[in-house]
Amino acid sequence: MLTRFFSLTPSEIQNKAQRHRARAIAQLSKKSSLKVRHERYNAEMIRARFFEAMLAGGVQ
Repeated sequence: MLTRFFSLTPSEIQNKAQRHRARAIAQLSKKSSLKVRHERYNAEMIRARFFEAMLAGGVQ
């Protein structure tokens, strides 16, 4: 599964990071409890940071 991530082009990685950031922001406006919104936001931001780290060369 990880080999699939490492075969992405830099522009694809950037697009994935941007999509996860947008999803994280969208989670904040959902109609649910503050705790659930915060957990979902954090989960999406972890994914976005993972892809940004890939782009920066921090993930090996």
